[in-house]
Amino acid sequence: MTYIRKILKEENVKKIINVIFFLITIAGIGVSIYMNYVDRSIWGDEASLADSFTNRNLITLCLSELENLQTAPVVWLYFEKILTLIFGNSTIVIRWGSTLFFAGAVLLMYLIGRNVFKSQYPFAYSAFVANIPYLLKYSNEFKPYIAEAFFVLLAFYLFYLYKEDKIKLPVLCISWSFLIWCGNPCCFVEGGLILSEIIYSFFEKDYKKIRNIIIAGISIVASFIVYYFFWLKATATSFGMQYYWENSSFPLIPTSLSDLLTIKNLVHLVFRQFKNIELSVLVLTFLSFVYFIWKKNRLIIGLYLGFAVALFASYINMFPVTARLWCFFYPLVALIILYFIESFISGIDYSYRHIVLVFCMAYLICSMNGIVTYSNKDNVYRADEEIKFEIDYLKENIKEDEKIYLYNTSVGVWEYINGYGNTSFGGYDDNVVFGTVYFNNDYDALARKYNYQEELKDMLEYEKMYIVIVHYYDNRIQYLIPALYESGYVSLVSYEYETPLLYYCKNIEDTKTDYSLEIIDQYTDCALTYTTIRISNTGGSYINNRFENIYLKDEENGLTFVLDKVLAPGEYTDVTVSYSSDIKPVFNLYNSYKAIGNSYLEIR
Repeated sequence: MTYIRKILKEENVKKIINVIFFLITIAGIGVSIYMNYVDRSIWGDEASLADSFTNRNLITLCLSELENLQTAPVVWLYFEKILTLIFGNSTIVIRWGSTLFFAGAVLLMYLIGRNVFKSQYPFAYSAFVANIPYLLKYSNEFKPYIAEAFFVLLAFYLFYLYKEDKIKLPVLCISWSFLIWCGNPCCFVEGGLILSEIIYSFFEKDYKKIRNIIIAGISIVASFIVYYFFWLKATATSFGMQYYWENSSFPLIPTSLSDLLTIKNLVHLVFRQFKNIELSVLVLTFLSFVYFIWKKNRLIIGLYLGFAVALFASYINMFPVTARLWCFFYPLVALIILYFIESFISGIDYSYRHIVLVFCMAYLICSMNGIVTYSNKDNVYRADEEIKFEIDYLKENIKEDEKIYLYNTSVGVWEYINGYGNTSFGGYDDNVVFGTVYFNNDYDALARKYNYQEELKDMLEYEKMYIVIVHYYDNRIQYLIPALYESGYVSLVSYEYETPLLYYCKNIEDTKTDYSLEIIDQYTDCALTYTTIRISNTGGSYINNRFENIYLKDEENGLTFVLDKVLAPGEYTDVTVSYSSDIKPVFNLYNSYKAIGNSYLEIR
């Protein structure tokens, strides 16, 4: 009993709770590493960035804007490039950076919780971030968003060190100026902290602090101007980028109901990444703002002013409000609301304080389930993006007389894996055809209307071909696929993680679709006959897939019965049909255009 009382002493309870939060932190980092070694396929957005990245060396990497409307911080690009030069250009290696910066951001959360906010539970700060699903998702991606979150936290921590006189003003100026080249959002947080320092120092009449922080401000403005004209301007002001983000500008000064609705939608877009605690986090963020203004906490107000600077940049169409570009926002909000809870609860009766505090922290940390979600590899893979399964299928099945047609959005992903400009695959020469997007007018590609007839001309040159499709646009496929059905036969031959590999042929004898129809049961009731027909998929394609609607049709009398199940190879389904007893139906499977095979079932 004495031993139990000893364990349950307050200091021991704190240690136990911190250990639990520490284990959650380690689990989050471990899951991020695990996600990388699942080795999911590179997807469209990563491939767009990898195009320039792979085909440039260290000297030419940042001499001109990146292709495909891509941009990334210069320092991050060089960091990633050096990694690939040392360890190779595999998908695992190019994502190492995000995993490393995720671990770094988690560590910084702990340091800030312990050193800046003097938290009793500093590992709660790191555990919170380690379990946010959205951050875990992007810790497994060749994109700079997680790195930017790390550098923003570092900028904040450096300012704390400066305020505590642990680093001098020149170090802060040089560090902050450098961090702008590491992550675009650093300028927002640095600007917010400078504004906060100026405002509070002005009311305190501390003109030395104002002078010093203005010096820091001048240095980062100078750095940003150089960075902007050297690197950001060409892409940020291009028509394509402006068109792409035209609905993501924050109406900082709303003048209509439409503006208010836009604000509501954009706020929801960002906060919904907190999943089922979205409302809790939103309310706590607002209460934190009010509380820390009342407490005159210039560090936290500096973060809020940093958000305001980012929203102003969005208002002038320079920084869209979208969740992935705002990855830096999530750890900062985690810092703010956890510190708010600790500060606010400090006024509660001592005997209940830690119970309430731990309950609130545990609720926030454990409600998002990022670690549980991504510890399952099926959740690491992405629907419509897993080209490596298509490639594995093609390696085993491609024949000499078959071509591979790369749907346009698949080209970059395919080339990253199979080699840029390489038109040969599977041991056969020149069997890869690069798809081209055709449009109906001469405006910028993003504004044009897709002209599927032109693409169809290219595709129909071949008797038999596989069509590799990832990261596709529904508004294009919905025209192209039916047109192919009209000209021949289309089979869905692979569908791993909802990533479609199609096979097109002009003659029914070459189709990958095959099936059998057999009577399982039959009886007559009054003037109607009821027949249960078993449809067995005996071929190598999916029947009744997302690109076709299949029904059982009586060719003699026109009766139709819709299939309500997708049949993978080897699967079957039973369909009960009814018809007048005086007719003799002949059943077969049809799509919207024709019979998909020759497996007729005659009922005589």
